[in-house]
Amino acid sequence: MPSKALAAALLLPLVLPGVAAAKFYRWVDANGNVHISDTLPPEAAHDYKVEVMDSAGDVETTVGPAPTKAELEKRAQQKKAKEQASVDAEKQRRLDQILLQTFTTVEDLERARDDRLGLVDTNIKIAQEKVTSIKSQLGSVEARLKKHPDNQNLNEQVMNLKNALADNEDYLHQQQQVRGDIVKKFKHDIARFKELKAEQAKEKQAKQQQQQQQ
Repeated sequence: MPSKALAAALLLPLVLPGVAAAKFYRWVDANGNVHISDTLPPEAAHDYKVEVMDSAGDVETTVGPAPTKAELEKRAQQKKAKEQASVDAEKQRRLDQILLQTFTTVEDLERARDDRLGLVDTNIKIAQEKVTSIKSQLGSVEARLKKHPDNQNLNEQVMNLKNALADNEDYLHQQQQVRGDIVKKFKHDIARFKELKAEQAKEKQAKQQQQQQQ
């Protein structure tokens, strides 16, 4: 590629005395040939990196080449990730605000957690008792059914009890999952609450130090 001095020399014939300095373009094609022109062909801007120069041969900026499909996809992904990060940050800000407005101390959070767990534990206990009772009834009816396999009433009872057992076991499993979710959520909230309180204390201390310095 020509030196800056050579590039300026090549441009001199294109600059007329008394005429405002024009823009010139320099690029290297696929064969390694250097091109300098006062106009920029669209195909050059699309395919190659083009240097935009002043009349002295100084590069002011560069344009092109057009991004590839992979580059465009990467940019789109980066833009989407940035937008999602912004949405997540705003969501977290609102959650932090609600957390601080709802609870004053860690103990408040722990009490709220224990209250909710108490209700769920009651549901779990009732469901467990029902499951135990239904299993007992089912065992009794199945024992009678073995002696009277053609008894339609006993067969219906077995079917109904099995359905009831399945429903109560599903409910029990659901409540156990709810309990686990409550424990997990409050563990996260308590940790986050402590972080926010520590940040508030740090900000308060910094403000006090500034006031003392003034």
